Amino acid sequence: FDGIVVITQYLTYLDLGIYKEAYRLLHPDKPNIKREEDFILAAEMAYQSVEIKTIQPYFIWAKNHGLNASGDPENQKRYFVEFTVEGEPGWWPDDDVNLIFTLEMNDQGWRIISQDTIAKNTNQSLPVTTAWIAPEFFDGIILITKYYTYLDLGLFEEAYNLLSASNQGYRDKEDWLEIAPSIYISVRIIKIEPLFILARHYSYNTPTPETGDVRKFHVQIIPEGEGAMSGSVMNGVVYSHFISLIQENSAWKIDGFSTAP
Repeated sequence: FDGIVVITQYLTYLDLGIYKEAYRLLHPDKPNIKREEDFILAAEMAYQSVEIKTIQPYFIWAKNHGLNASGDPENQKRYFVEFTVEGEPGWWPDDDVNLIFTLEMNDQGWRIISQDTIAKNTNQSLPVTTAWIAPEFFDGIILITKYYTYLDLGLFEEAYNLLSASNQGYRDKEDWLEIAPSIYISVRIIKIEPLFILARHYSYNTPTPETGDVRKFHVQIIPEGEGAMSGSVMNGVVYSHFISLIQENSAWKIDGFSTAP
């Protein structure tokens, strides 16, 4: 799941035009990496807007499309990534882009080493029935990553818009926009995982994935706020909590936060 967080942040930075932060998520030791100046120049033309459609571990995506996929090396991970992009004419043959991202670990964490095209002749009509985890759990990780990335960047209205209608009912928007800057000066994501994965690891009583219109996740972040506190959390301390998502009008929204599953 860590790779999904990295790729989500990378594409979010590109969408927002924060190209230096996107460049930071590329692996620095690969011989074909562009200089930062060249990367930014190209990104300004190629990525005028980006909307993530899905990010899935490649072996799961391949299995669901009737393809054979070998396992990844221990220090590398591959992901199928689909997004809609707008750029200057000539940069993309199609607005819908399918790429295979490969990530490798270094001392900064998982970093992107390549973005390769994928053949268009895969059977897109096969139902998702055999994977050990349904795609909507990956969608949830994307959503939660975007939420905390927006908070880290000071984009509090964008973060607020990812909350469900009922959650917004508990948080007046004007009050939120006034208070949030003092609570979230920065946010570092440590881990996002489906609750049932955590449950299986610790042998909880309910390790079954949720179905229907609710999904639950275990999240760890390090928030920094004004003074010594980020809300009720000490600065610099890993804050472990749980987030529930609900589906509203075919879109996933953050519906609740809690300190217990």
